[in-house]
Amino acid sequence: MSQLTTLLRRSWVLRAFFRRAALAARLTPWLALADLSPVRSAVEPVLARAGSDEERRYLLLAVAAGRTVEEITAFADQIRGRSDYWLDGHLRLVDPAVPGTVPIAQSTPTTCGSVSILMTRALLDPVYALSLTAGDVPFAARLAAEERRIHDATNLLWPQRFGTSPWGVAGALGRAYDWRLVDDTDPRSIAAALRDAVAAVRAGHPVPVLIGDGYPRHYVLLIGPELTFYNPSGEVVIVPPEAFLAGDLGILGFQHVQGIVLPARTDRIH
Repeated sequence: MSQLTTLLRRSWVLRAFFRRAALAARLTPWLALADLSPVRSAVEPVLARAGSDEERRYLLLAVAAGRTVEEITAFADQIRGRSDYWLDGHLRLVDPAVPGTVPIAQSTPTTCGSVSILMTRALLDPVYALSLTAGDVPFAARLAAEERRIHDATNLLWPQRFGTSPWGVAGALGRAYDWRLVDDTDPRSIAAALRDAVAAVRAGHPVPVLIGDGYPRHYVLLIGPELTFYNPSGEVVIVPPEAFLAGDLGILGFQHVQGIVLPARTDRIH
């Protein structure tokens, strides 16, 4: 093996290590919710059989997401003995530590809200993420079918051509989420939205953010406290804090923040 090959491999390993460490730090508050789950003690034997720290972490994420003992046991059987590379590839749809283009994007102009809901669920629930990435059906087809299913379920009384309402997004994410409008002409309203959104992300909860120009047009998902956003157009973007506070979100496609969907509480699973 050449010296260059050795250095490149070491570099890849180091980057993977630091990305994993950064992700673990972001998920620590959410993982703490696993201790509040009524199934925590019941799945201890399953956790004890985990083949690696990474495998155990994903099992704890499933506990924190509110999965049943039966679901967690079946999930453990599916991932037992898998490499960290396989686990990350199948259970983590986006990496908040790596800005750039991602292969998960809305397939229609009106499903940014649906994809934001999908991504929120996938980030918090590895069992759900695996349902999208495993199996014989191609990933893109599976993703599109789930996008359509969510869009139909959240727009029963709302015209689908208008996308997804903020109350539809909040309702799809469960009782733990609520929504509020942001006055994009008031710096205090924008600052309060930024503060509350970052606090929620630090506690482990992704935050859908509604942006637009003259009126609300597009959902993006805050996934990192450094103002890292997943944009359903198919990219992960870091927004400078001063740009957010100035009401300039042009980097995400539209200028102004006009609404946020926040967890009503950050100390419970649902």
